[in-house]
Amino acid sequence: MTLRGAWIAAQAAVLLSVSGTVSGLDLDQQLGAIKTLRGDFVQEVRDSRGALKERAEGSFALARPGRFDWHYLTPGEQRLVSDGTTVWLYDVDLEQVTRRRLGEALGATPLALLAGTGKVDETHRVEQLPTQAALDWVRLVPRASDAEFTEVLMAFRGQVPSVMELHDRLGQKTVITLLRVELNANIPEDTFQFEPPAGVDVIGLGGP
Repeated sequence: MTLRGAWIAAQAAVLLSVSGTVSGLDLDQQLGAIKTLRGDFVQEVRDSRGALKERAEGSFALARPGRFDWHYLTPGEQRLVSDGTTVWLYDVDLEQVTRRRLGEALGATPLALLAGTGKVDETHRVEQLPTQAALDWVRLVPRASDAEFTEVLMAFRGQVPSVMELHDRLGQKTVITLLRVELNANIPEDTFQFEPPAGVDVIGLGGP
């Protein structure tokens, strides 16, 4: 699974408008205080034996509901941007932009929850895990039998999400570590606007 595929198919269900309470951790309270979030990330994909397959770094910003800018800087530059209606995927190396409506692009994936367009208790069973290294962990198991990911683990440090782990049906694990996170910072609205650069191919929503 590619880095882009891992993100688009199913990111961890975090930073969202969710409903549901787990003993010791009220997700409504935990996540309801998050209006915006921004920071940096490191994303690693490991195979079933634990060997590193892919590693990427970048920055992110989001404003619930439905707006985000997930920007891969290495190993290849890509941006995934939503203005709350349209999702733009820009691959710099391929000089290609793919655009889709938000609901069509995200569906019932955990990324839809990240964007604040879904409710976690409708799509996942929630289980609190033991606290480790001052991080509060939660396990989410998809209710759908055909879900691409078998489970999603989230870790919070206080109100701030810190780590997300996604386990897929092939035994692969995607780990996203959030760094230098700013909670409820003032993020300019144009952060979530995207204009395709001149000369790139644009496909989807009326494109070629």
